[in-house]
Amino acid sequence: MLDLIRRHSQSWGVKLLFGLIVLVFVFWGVGSSHNNSAKILATINEQSITIQDFLQEYEKRQETFRQQRPNVTSEEMRGMHFKQQVLDSMINQELLSELAHANGITTSDVELRDTIMHMPVFLNKDKQFDKDRYASLLRANRMDPTQFETGYAKDLTIQKVQDYLTMSGTIDEQEAKDFFLFAREQAKIDYILYNQDDFTDQVTPSDKEISTYYEAHKETFAVPAKMNMAYLLLSPETLASKQDIPENVIEAYYAAHTKEFQQEEMVKARHILIKVKEDASKTVEAKAKKAIDAVLAKYKKGASFEELAKKYSEGPSKISGGDLGWFGKGRMVPEFEKATFDLKKGQVSAPVRTSFGYHLILVEDRKPAGTKPLEAVKEDIRLKLAKEQASDTLQDSLDKALEMVVTGDSLDKAAQALGITTETTDFFTQADGPQEVTIPAEAIAEVFNLGENEVTQTPILLEDGYLLAQKLEEKPAHILALDKVKGSVIASLKQEGAKAIALEKAKNDLALLLKDSQSADKKFAAQIKTSEAFGRQGFIPDLGMQPELVEQAFAGTPKAWLSSTYPVTSGVILARPNTRVRPSTEDWDKEKNYWITSLEQARKQEIFMALVQALRQKASIKILNQRVLEN
Repeated sequence: MLDLIRRHSQSWGVKLLFGLIVLVFVFWGVGSSHNNSAKILATINEQSITIQDFLQEYEKRQETFRQQRPNVTSEEMRGMHFKQQVLDSMINQELLSELAHANGITTSDVELRDTIMHMPVFLNKDKQFDKDRYASLLRANRMDPTQFETGYAKDLTIQKVQDYLTMSGTIDEQEAKDFFLFAREQAKIDYILYNQDDFTDQVTPSDKEISTYYEAHKETFAVPAKMNMAYLLLSPETLASKQDIPENVIEAYYAAHTKEFQQEEMVKARHILIKVKEDASKTVEAKAKKAIDAVLAKYKKGASFEELAKKYSEGPSKISGGDLGWFGKGRMVPEFEKATFDLKKGQVSAPVRTSFGYHLILVEDRKPAGTKPLEAVKEDIRLKLAKEQASDTLQDSLDKALEMVVTGDSLDKAAQALGITTETTDFFTQADGPQEVTIPAEAIAEVFNLGENEVTQTPILLEDGYLLAQKLEEKPAHILALDKVKGSVIASLKQEGAKAIALEKAKNDLALLLKDSQSADKKFAAQIKTSEAFGRQGFIPDLGMQPELVEQAFAGTPKAWLSSTYPVTSGVILARPNTRVRPSTEDWDKEKNYWITSLEQARKQEIFMALVQALRQKASIKILNQRVLEN
């Protein structure tokens, strides 16, 4: 791909675009900003990005990212330099906006309105723009229409600039086909494996070798320091149980938020599946139908549906007796859904054919569509309101706990005063942190530096509250004694020795293969295996990652032994190219559009990023408050 870009990098179109960028910054000035520098994070030419604007954008992107990767930790996001990524994106947007303005590229009100009114997220079930849905979705994302439309108009304008800058990034069909043939080509190798396990019995480490290995690898047997702690977690959730929420407040909330408690029609079902493909032959289809009919006959004679599912079903729910749990409409394939929702509670369907095969369906329970009764949601409402109320008093609770701890009271006593309890962790290392609660790495280091039974004098800030910690006990770091690890030392030495023997044997046999391959091939015929086909990515089935061998398999002469030995997890191999398998014309016809589109997108992205980098090099970019990016 880089070659593709390089070939076009000297074209008149790209040169013209780079020239245009230079002219923009030579002749065009941007309106100045007079903001207080303490409130400004960065300046781009004479334009500013305020700390407030940055934090709003950071929070929005962080929320989106966490929705995509809900298990990501704050520490991982810091490791990704997420704040710097957000700032870089904002700088790029500003530079592209300036370029758009300089060249008269804009988005009209008509274009903006038409685009928004056709965005799927704002359409109702009739595929019409729903202004109420539009307003509610913006409120849910803490935006008003003016904010959204201003930002979206800017996005559309920047997209126009990107489209303009990357006009030269087209791919012709032959170019894409060449790339396809190269990328999709596969190869096979013949190989002889010298498994080190076959030679371990030939290795008997001496006491001196064991001792020498242990001394040379002591760090392998190091056990890091560990500690456990007691902690007091102050959050809306932990404080919620002590909040008094009157019944009339719960009833009022229920009356004012009935839309929250709407319930779609749902069923609780089990099924038994006999798999059969959609394009199965009549013989296979008839065999599957006969099998499902036989299961249905057993059910009608009194057999348990759940036990029949465990015994005969071929679906993933077999282990749980075919249990599918509760589900509403739109969750299953149409044929399955219609049959299920047509059944009454306790009924079993006739065999239902879907793309997966034949099903028997048992409806165990049903819930009609409508509003959940107050009694069914009362405790959920109580907890929600209690958390909100606790959130309002969180700072007061923290102040009270801190005051008690600082004046000498125990963590337990502070917890009792707040009506909650302390928790205790298992032992943990500084690198891993406690399993019971997630706290920042710098806070873990702080707790490790406490004396035994000492309590943190400042609260540890969490995403949903605060934590006070007390160090209970520390187990110091130490090296395991040789007698504790002697078995693993011996095993390592035997593996090393066995691999050395395997390598030596492989080298001796390779000399024979290279000297007289025809005679040697007959001698080693029983040992030669042929791999499965593999691509250029470096992985060979059963042999693992072998980038050097893969490269030589595609470049070498078929049936000619390669002049190197190759280490694998289980030992050493000798190898020779066997065959190369080119993708078929039919494969290209099926995938042609995908490859042309993908390669064109990749080329345009590379051109675009190169041009953005040129913009950045010509611009005056200053970071005025680096600390904001480090927190």
